[in-house]
Amino acid sequence: MKKILIFTFIFVLCAAIVAPASALTYGNAYPEWVYYWDGSVFTGQTGDAQTDVPGDVPLGRDTAPKSSALYITAGSFDGVNTYFNEVWINITTPGEGGSPVWEYMGDGSGWKTLTVTDETESFTHAGWGKVSWTIPSDWIGSSIEGKSGLWVRAKTVLDYGVQPLAGEINILAYNLQVKVQDNLDASVTGLAADNFTLSDCSDTAIHGIRELGSGVYELALATRGDDLNCNINVLKSGWTSSGAKSTGDMDNNLISLTAIPFELTEVVVPPPVEEEIAFGSLVKTESSSAVYYYASNGKRYVFPNDKVFFTWYDDFSSVTTISADELAAMQIGGNVTYRPGYKMIKIQSDPKTYAVTRGGTLRWIQTEALATALYGQDWNTKIDDVDVAFWPSYKFGTDIQSSSDYGAASELTANPTINIDLGL
Repeated sequence: MKKILIFTFIFVLCAAIVAPASALTYGNAYPEWVYYWDGSVFTGQTGDAQTDVPGDVPLGRDTAPKSSALYITAGSFDGVNTYFNEVWINITTPGEGGSPVWEYMGDGSGWKTLTVTDETESFTHAGWGKVSWTIPSDWIGSSIEGKSGLWVRAKTVLDYGVQPLAGEINILAYNLQVKVQDNLDASVTGLAADNFTLSDCSDTAIHGIRELGSGVYELALATRGDDLNCNINVLKSGWTSSGAKSTGDMDNNLISLTAIPFELTEVVVPPPVEEEIAFGSLVKTESSSAVYYYASNGKRYVFPNDKVFFTWYDDFSSVTTISADELAAMQIGGNVTYRPGYKMIKIQSDPKTYAVTRGGTLRWIQTEALATALYGQDWNTKIDDVDVAFWPSYKFGTDIQSSSDYGAASELTANPTINIDLGL
């Protein structure tokens, strides 16, 4: 049965109030909302956080009260919150002596400590620095100054001698949700960023991916650039893609591709068709060098050695490799004997020299004169000694009395194949 992977997309993009023309420096989005609490009032910093003007975003206080805080969210649209787990801050005035604690809104428990990796060194490191974390399972949406979303805050817990100030803030926000399942509704897990591709837009990077379980993934795609209407495709080894689809205008707050699922169809590779082995074929297995002749009676015949083989064939180019099971199905019929007319044979324990005729029949050549007449002056170079173990493969015919009784050339012509030599 053909399997189909179904990719369901929910694309959530929160467009900031200010849309600067410049591209992002880090991450894939600007924060949707940024506020600074100075201990008594909230001040909106969203626009300042999206333009790299030195010192226009306060990060903490240098005077009492020390409970100031920087609030950041990726936003929410129609009740759908956008998750993020990186904040990039370009610190233009490093703080001195103070420190913040990062917090998030936990489910039913208010603000909770967020364990972060802080490359800004508590806002004391000049230039770009990243603060990152693992997304908490109990992170819930909340409202700051009437603006909903998943909020984090950096709360000053130790006053700074010099107030830290920033010029720009970027974030890594997961704005594309993907559900992957096959045609049996089973979840497809273990996909990575390189299973998704973007084309026909200025930023084709998959900036981040996280797997939520049950076949659900979230991707972080760019929200700034010259062309934000991308084509997205899904690729998986061993599956064929249904083709790229347009994401739509990525400047909108919400893009949903839920109604246009991606489908990947498993490539079913049919098992190789085993060609029927023709009678008269030379066969062997991968694991053995032994070569057999497959005769028209359905049996295989053994070449005792290469001397016998080369009386019938010039080389091994016509040998076909078959499976061990195929070879085992061929019953052994016996040994291949010397091709008639090709050479004379003998055994060491018997001084007699024999000519070979059809069916491995041996005829004694009674004299040297007769051998010369049949095979030429160099007749003695055309004799092979046969191992006594294979001598029973031959049988004896009448002796050759004269050169008219036997012709080497005519024997060769009359026996072009082993099948004919076997009388098949």
